[in-house]
Amino acid sequence: MKFLKLAGLVLTAAALISFSYESKTAKDLKFEVTPVVNKDYLEAALGLIDRAGSSILMIHYEFHMGKGIQDEAIEKIFIALKDAKKRGVKVEIILEDSLDFNGGALKLLKEAGISAKLDENAARGKKGDVFTHNKMILVDGKNVLAGSSNLSGNSLKNNNETNIMIKNHPATAKYFTDYFKKIWADPNSVKGMGAGWDDGIRPVFNREYYENISGLINKASKRVYVMIYSIKLGQGRGENLDLLQNSLIEAKKRGCDVKLIMDYTDNSFAKMTNEINFVTARHYIDKGIAVRFDNPNIFTHAKLLLIDDISVVGGTNWGYGPLNLYNDCNIIIDRKEVTDYFSSYYDGIYGKGTPAADLLANEENPSGGDPDER
Repeated sequence: MKFLKLAGLVLTAAALISFSYESKTAKDLKFEVTPVVNKDYLEAALGLIDRAGSSILMIHYEFHMGKGIQDEAIEKIFIALKDAKKRGVKVEIILEDSLDFNGGALKLLKEAGISAKLDENAARGKKGDVFTHNKMILVDGKNVLAGSSNLSGNSLKNNNETNIMIKNHPATAKYFTDYFKKIWADPNSVKGMGAGWDDGIRPVFNREYYENISGLINKASKRVYVMIYSIKLGQGRGENLDLLQNSLIEAKKRGCDVKLIMDYTDNSFAKMTNEINFVTARHYIDKGIAVRFDNPNIFTHAKLLLIDDISVVGGTNWGYGPLNLYNDCNIIIDRKEVTDYFSSYYDGIYGKGTPAADLLANEENPSGGDPDER
């Protein structure tokens, strides 16, 4: 069993560890911040849903119930949502329309009396059809769970995933509430929400990702650690994707410790992602940046950045579509205890990873499409 060492404690990776804080902006308010990784997501999501008293608002890229419920983890979430509806909680759910199984999930949710819809506001694949890549749950207008975990059996039981849960912080939750309402009304209408810092927390939505993340990386003085499922190399045209990726190289030149973990999975399903990440790995290795691939038997679907003492957790991959076209959400956390937790998580995966140069030594130079681009 993997262990995490935090503040002198030894904690199992299966435990949900919450950090409690007093708000500096709201009188007499205490809130909690909880890193949620890997299998912990199911416990965190069920805890929020089971304790919901008034409302549950969800936007999720995937809800794997297309041909009926075929996984016990997904069944637990579905049952919890039905039970919440039965006890009078308002439940509203938005799903991505381009995945066929989400249509089946929509049918089952509606049969259970739950208000749910696909994000379609234009014909699938046509101009105006936005890609909704979020993974967020908002409960009672004050509790948020957001990150990389999809509602799928693999994501909940097998993958490396990173999420953050913030309880009893209405200021953060309000941005997610307003965001949900805008996506519900028109999925293609939101560029950002303009959230500022509040108690060391800053939500980032849609087009706001590039400006916020590049700004943090460009100011980094100690380290930039990146763990992202898929990074598609830019085309060198000076677009935001190029600038974001180049910011890692500039951080390295300034003397920062820069590390990169991407997914490499040894099966045919992951072939396209592997090819994209191989090209990116070669690019960064040539620039002197340490690149590793994860355990080939596990999908590393996480999106985690550690920039000096700040953590960034969310759903955004690095590609033209994720930065410029998709609906997605991330949370920036400036809390040392939280960053220490995620640092231990990062170090565990990096330490067991394979140096990209070793894996690529005998590979042909690959090329391919982006699994997140349509």
